[in-house]
Amino acid sequence: MNFGIPNRNSSKVTLFKVLDDAKTKGKTIHYNYDFGDGWEHVVTCTGFTTPTSRFVCVEAKGHGCAEDVGGYSGWQELLEAYDAPNPTIEQKEKISWFETSASNKVPKGLRGELKWQWDK
Repeated sequence: MNFGIPNRNSSKVTLFKVLDDAKTKGKTIHYNYDFGDGWEHVVTCTGFTTPTSRFVCVEAKGHGCAEDVGGYSGWQELLEAYDAPNPTIEQKEKISWFETSASNKVPKGLRGELKWQWDK
């Protein structure tokens, strides 16, 4: 495997082979998710835990972004809506959508420190 080539076709490489290779262990990889919105995740494999049948992230920082929120700018707008002392109608609609309708909704929302808590 040659990990020096950027933007490899992910359908040809399994995540396990990338994270378990001596060339990448402890190093950072960038993972593009949802090409329509352009999310980029930064992943560092720092160790292993008991094997599972699926990929599991055992530690992270920050709250996972809302699915279909509209990319980075939409996520920032949602966070700003939660921080607004007097949310506009549009901001209230964004908050309501996230708490009730988003595919990864969080009924308690993202007020205060909740936006920084990792939501396994």
